[in-house]
Amino acid sequence: MVNLFKKAFDFFIVLQFCVAFLAVSTNAFPTANERGAQIGRWFSWGQTADDLGQLVNENNARLTRVRVQDPNVPLAVSTNEHEAQIGRWFYWGQTADDLGQLVNENNARLTRVRVQDPSVPTFSATMVQNTGEFGSAWWWYYGVDAETVGSHLSQGNRLISIDPYFTAEGLRFVVVMVPNSGAQDRAWWWYFGQDAAQVGQLLQQNNARPVDLRPYNDNGQLKFVVVMIENVGADFKTWEWWFGESPEFINSRVQTGLRVLCVAPDPFGNFVAVLVEHEGEGWYWWYGISPNQALTNIGQHDTRLIDISPYTLNGNLVFTTVELDDNLGPQNGTEI
Repeated sequence: MVNLFKKAFDFFIVLQFCVAFLAVSTNAFPTANERGAQIGRWFSWGQTADDLGQLVNENNARLTRVRVQDPNVPLAVSTNEHEAQIGRWFYWGQTADDLGQLVNENNARLTRVRVQDPSVPTFSATMVQNTGEFGSAWWWYYGVDAETVGSHLSQGNRLISIDPYFTAEGLRFVVVMVPNSGAQDRAWWWYFGQDAAQVGQLLQQNNARPVDLRPYNDNGQLKFVVVMIENVGADFKTWEWWFGESPEFINSRVQTGLRVLCVAPDPFGNFVAVLVEHEGEGWYWWYGISPNQALTNIGQHDTRLIDISPYTLNGNLVFTTVELDDNLGPQNGTEI
């Protein structure tokens, strides 16, 4: 697990448990009982599981009673209204119906959707509050083939997120679209079933840069789905992309003055990443972290997630994530 460009911020995270616990030894942190106590003991409430783990370690303690305080806390982070510019959320293990309900409850729109379990399917997703400069019409679809994606796009829409997955019917996609009109109008392209050489040729041909790049296994061959925008005007950035590389290599490219825009594990044990010039933004990237750690990170850093990729490591659900300072406006091509 790697953390790049650390900085400290206050955070807000969901609450779950109230507990009592005792010190393991009489040399534990002092209690608040001014008459003294035979053994250190504490009472905490409104804590998440991660909070409890940290408190146990800090106090050299063990739990004696744990009671559920709120069983309905969603797997998400909420904005700290005093810190963050825009409400943002991260969910995992959600069905399509779940996401639809959460979008309505949060007055939000989806910005990244990744397939977590294609057999259900379930999804991991990021969303932002659909208001102000982040406000936009939008649509999302899942279980659709390339022809159907193209049909929806032909109505004047543009992709900001795509993820390929296989079902019994063949290759399918989950996509998020916004209107490609007005201030959001830009030249753009999307392709699937491309190998690395073909992706490179298309990027050069279109004078474009990738804004979403997803690797997948097509009969033992590494193929890509790519969304790209023309690299001109307000959208222009110095950029590069890499495939078949390690996190350490990606980190070495970061050291040259770049930041990660999107990153994902490929089906063959390596990583693919798109990097753009770093212009002083607060940002972070991680790999191999739990979803709970991803929540903690964006709360502590006052950031929002601009890219996520769920995968399995040693039997556990983990993520690659990319965070961006939440005081920055929406990112062209990826959020709006």
